[in-house]
Amino acid sequence: MVMATIALDDSTSQMTTGNTDNDGSEWVIVGGTQFYGGSSTYPPFASNRHDNGDSGNYGTLTVTFQGNTPPSTFSQDIYVSIDGAAAYQTWYNDPSPPSVIQWYQSPKLSDSQHTIVITHIAATSVDMMMIEAGANTPLSGQTLIVDDDDPSIVYSGSWARKTGRFHTPPDPSSGQPYGNVTHESASPGASATFTFFGSSISVYSVFDYSHLGSTTVTYLLDSTASTKFYDVTSDSLEYQQGYLQRVNTLLWSSGTISAGEHTLKIELTSTTNGAALVLDYLVYSPSFKTLATKPQDSSQNKQLSSQGLTGDPTAPFSSGVTSGPLGPSSIPGASRTKSQVDASTVKTASDTVSPDGHSDSAMGTVTVTNAVAGFTSLPTTGAQHH
Repeated sequence: MVMATIALDDSTSQMTTGNTDNDGSEWVIVGGTQFYGGSSTYPPFASNRHDNGDSGNYGTLTVTFQGNTPPSTFSQDIYVSIDGAAAYQTWYNDPSPPSVIQWYQSPKLSDSQHTIVITHIAATSVDMMMIEAGANTPLSGQTLIVDDDDPSIVYSGSWARKTGRFHTPPDPSSGQPYGNVTHESASPGASATFTFFGSSISVYSVFDYSHLGSTTVTYLLDSTASTKFYDVTSDSLEYQQGYLQRVNTLLWSSGTISAGEHTLKIELTSTTNGAALVLDYLVYSPSFKTLATKPQDSSQNKQLSSQGLTGDPTAPFSSGVTSGPLGPSSIPGASRTKSQVDASTVKTASDTVSPDGHSDSAMGTVTVTNAVAGFTSLPTTGAQHH
């Protein structure tokens, strides 16, 4: 089964922000090394209140998100409208807010363009969004993200699959890595191999600053090897500032390479004091235009040939998510459906009536339109802002 997930940074032109009162209140971009792409977007004007029908000032977003949830003193409810349909009320399902998690994921959608509008967002930032592509989704110019748990990554040697939360000083102080999983190894010789068709590739980690030590990692791209040394000492700024882990840490990037088939092997060469190599996700620029036209890599061809089989790059894929008609109910940290409301109250920035039918002083608006087709799964990852 072939699948691809498009990663959109919060700076994408597919996301627009606004304010329902048109009073000049704006979403703010904040920079930080803990953010994917180096920035996160949030509504500083959002009110600190629970959604009880009183007046309030909220942000709104469009699409599916993984990212920070608001503190428990803020409303944990949001309203979602997909393609103009009746909005439904849902919530972040975060047992210990605020934290960085995937706080909304849409149900599986048809292979066409979609717009998802999320309203009543308070104190939640947008860092990154993802879209699972359909067979004919245009992929030229996009960035594809591959979770460390994806079966296309082949692990060799001793690795541990970790599902715990990361911990870091900036508010919020904890959360889940991308895909809720990391792979870690402190065993020299352990490797991870990934074959792709593209023109660049980068490796990201949840980097551990919690104890002193070092790792040496070799990146073998086709026949070209490069070695990087990662060291945490008592002089390291992050160690002095009390960092435990930092998400979205770029370990290595290929830069621009020739478009076509490539194989990247990531190997832990050495380690001291129990320091580990932690893999969270890869991103690459595809050299194919759609999944339907994606060629099979050479290793797949050899395997299929030995089995007397042929592959179908357009075969449907399963996301592994059990979703109801209003959204998924089995994803850790994903929001769950509570009730439906009238979608007409959450469509445009000119609306001043909240989904609960009460007048709001100002609701921030963000509309993310999926200019490409496919299953929308747009997580926001970011830190809490005050």
